[in-house]
Amino acid sequence: MAMCDLPPELWCRIAQYLPQSTLKELYGVNRVFFDLAMSERYREVSFDKLDDYTVNLLNRLRYVFVHIFANWRVNEKRSDPDTARRVQMLHISPHFVHNLTVDEASASENGVFQWFKLSVFGRRMTLGWYANCKASGTIDPPSSQITEKLVDVTYLMPNVRYFNLHWDSFFDYSAPYLDSSWLSFAHNLQELTLSITTVKLHTLFPLPTSFPLLEKLHVTIHARDYPEHRQELINGLSSLAKFINSLSSTLEHLQIRCLPVQDLSFLYERITHLKVLSSIDLDMSLMAAAGAIIPIHSVSFLQRQSHTLRDLCLSTSLRSNPWGTYQFSLDALHLSRLSSLSISAGLLAFDWDHSLAFMAQHISSLQSLTVNGPLAPSELSKLLESLHHRDTSAALSYLSFSVYQLDSRLIHKLATTLRRLKSLNIQTQKIACDSIHSITPSPMFPRDSVRSPCLSLRRAKSLTYLSYQISGKIYPFVRELPLHPCLKLWELQDMTIKRRSCCGELVLWGLMAFCAQHIPSMKSFERSGHMVLPDPLQSQQKRCSEILCAYGSDHSRW
Repeated sequence: MAMCDLPPELWCRIAQYLPQSTLKELYGVNRVFFDLAMSERYREVSFDKLDDYTVNLLNRLRYVFVHIFANWRVNEKRSDPDTARRVQMLHISPHFVHNLTVDEASASENGVFQWFKLSVFGRRMTLGWYANCKASGTIDPPSSQITEKLVDVTYLMPNVRYFNLHWDSFFDYSAPYLDSSWLSFAHNLQELTLSITTVKLHTLFPLPTSFPLLEKLHVTIHARDYPEHRQELINGLSSLAKFINSLSSTLEHLQIRCLPVQDLSFLYERITHLKVLSSIDLDMSLMAAAGAIIPIHSVSFLQRQSHTLRDLCLSTSLRSNPWGTYQFSLDALHLSRLSSLSISAGLLAFDWDHSLAFMAQHISSLQSLTVNGPLAPSELSKLLESLHHRDTSAALSYLSFSVYQLDSRLIHKLATTLRRLKSLNIQTQKIACDSIHSITPSPMFPRDSVRSPCLSLRRAKSLTYLSYQISGKIYPFVRELPLHPCLKLWELQDMTIKRRSCCGELVLWGLMAFCAQHIPSMKSFERSGHMVLPDPLQSQQKRCSEILCAYGSDHSRW
């Protein structure tokens, strides 16, 4: 197949992975690659800070500069909407325009200040021309110029698919470019992210147009944590509920957050059945007084979506707190089509009886389970029993959890209870055994668990060529794991084991490769489709400056 036979969509996908230096070289290849590079360059645009780049970007989106050669060379500015039409992802933070307006109102009105503001926005001019403009009174404040440019530019962006609005002020100031944005690309918008205060949430809706293609909505509400502002939150939630209900026929994914955490029962109570909603992501944290009875409307909201809901994410943003509770309970909740569940460990352990009953009730439909947060060994044992594959209808194929210590008995438990599991993701801190203290594994453990200097390792590029010549004292875990014959019958095909350290998240490549030697069905690491191991020297992360850096070990290594 020739390059010209590839569809344009595939070329656009390839361009997303190219560095900026390579994209610049495509401009001079031919017209096709020029359009490809331009589309990728302006695919995502952000207006969130005030600098020369932002002003130049606004000019490039409005005009094209044509070089004309006559007696001298000049640049002619011509209107060209094609550049703005290439924008597919738009981010706007109106605070930078509002802050500029406030600065202008509070600053001096003298000529030096005005000329400085104009120069910041690329309006370099001579003092003589500036004096004429000042005398005629034709100099507009930079904030109004930026606002006008934003209005003009957003009108030229009909192909925006993703829009992110970040409004962090509790003052409802004018932003006319938002109205032009809705009118310009609402008919093509597929994903909307709102990070917005309760004041603006109430005044933003109803929007001046409909959204016939909107599939994903992400909302983060910024509220004032005072009793006197409770009505302000109620008004905002009421407006948001009406907007969500208007998307009943198209909305497929809904995410709701509130900072700081507040009781959102008013919102959940007013959201009706959404016809095609298949994915929900909610934060269930709540601060409450001791002994307070919290009405849980989130459960009834989820139950109303039970016929279409397939992916559910229930998170918590509160750490251990005596006043912390959850506006959620798994009691009496039945989701007949649920296939993927991501849930906080604290929320799961809030009421173990109802949690285990929920897992057993959905064992035939639940295919993916992610537990965010550490589980105690007893809690993990209960969870595995509720999902046991002795039930022939058990459908679980992907499991992700965190545990402080990983030992051979836990791997044996996983292999016997979840025999048909296809993919496993484990977050751990220690490797443990019965006969000696636990250790902190390095990324290439157990290669470096041997004290003897006669260890020989090949520089392997794949598991096929990986071999150990062990001579000396090794950590007992290495001898214990092969003693479990159930690993030979395990149908696991993919494994990921990670450890968090002060330097970041480390992938334990050596431990995964060691486990794969005893699990014949293993085909992949990190859901990559292959078992190619990285070069330890090239994949090593930059270590932090801590004196006791735990990148590879916390000095408890064997």
